[in-house]
Parts: sequence; C-alpha cells; structure tokens
Amino acid sequence: ALAAGMAEKPVGQAAAWINGLPEETQFAAYVILTEALAARDPKAAAEFCTRVPGLADDLATDQVIQAYAFRDPAGAAHFLESEAIPQEVRERRIGDVMNAWLNLDRAAAMAFLESRPDGEWKGRMLLRASRILTDGDPESAQHYAQSLPDPALRLGASREILSSSFSPDNGDAAKTAAQHWAA
Repeated sequence: ALAAGMAEKPVGQAAAWINGLPEETQFAAYVILTEALAARDPKAAAEFCTRVPGLADDLATDQVIQAYAFRDPAGAAHFLESEAIPQEVRERRIGDVMNAWLNLDRAAAMAFLESRPDGEWKGRMLLRASRILTDGDPESAQHYAQSLPDPALRLGASREILSSSFSPDNGDAAKTAAQHWAA
C-alpha cells in the first residue's frame, strides 16, 4: 500500500524511498509503484521501467504499455521500439498499441508504420495492423496488403487477413472476405 501511495510523489522521491527498503523487497515495491504510476502517468511509468534493472522484463511493463497505448498510442509505439524493451514484451504488446492507434487515428498509425525502417520489427507491426484492419473492413485490409512493397510482407499480410477473416469469431467478415477473394 505504501509503494502504491508513493506513486503520488515525484518518481525520484518514490524511487529514493524504495531504495531505502530492505533489498529483498525493493523489486516488488518497484513493480507496485510502476503499476500505480501507469494509471496516473503511463509515459513516466514507461520511462521508469527502463531505469530499473529487470523491470522491463516484468509483467508490470505489460500493464504500463497497455495504459500508455490507451492514452497515447503513438508514444507507446515509440516506447516499444526502445532497446530497453525485451523482444518478447514487444511481441506481446504490439497488438494493444496498434489496435488503440488504428482505432484512434488510422492515418497516423499507418504513416508511422510506413516510416519505420525495413526489417523484422516493421514486418511484425505491419502484419499485426493488417489483422486488426481486417476486423473492421476485410476488403480495405486486402487492398492495404496488396499495396505493401515487399512481396514477403504482402504474402504475410494476406495470410493474416485470411486467417482473421475466416475466424469463427468474425461473423460477416468471413463472408465478405470469401466474396472478395473469389472475385
């Protein structure tokens, strides 16, 4: 309870208080502080996660990214690109970030994706975006997939779209996708 209450204090002051705790309780206190801080200021919580050794690997970082994506998906996307964030955390949370951003400002999210340097990370983001786009409009998602310059990304995005479209949870999207693909 005290660590959560420290989230109301400046981060430096809260961290100094935690550093005064017995060593075996410090990490747990950092996790509690981070989770409480994420509810108030996800950006500050995200930055804090990268300064505490081991915290970026903890599930607390997942909660921070979810909160950050809800408030500022662009900032959360940039945070995910940080070298301090482990690859497995990036992979777990890219869907949350892209979903929030595509729902908030699809054009900005797509411009961000297109501006990323070519490579595996951009490919993962583009594939995730194509799956998210399918949920709303499979035909537009397929046009998007076909516009990708890289043949491997085009194929991967098309597979994601088909997989998502034909999911039993996707109702009429499967029918729409089937009609589009048959044309």
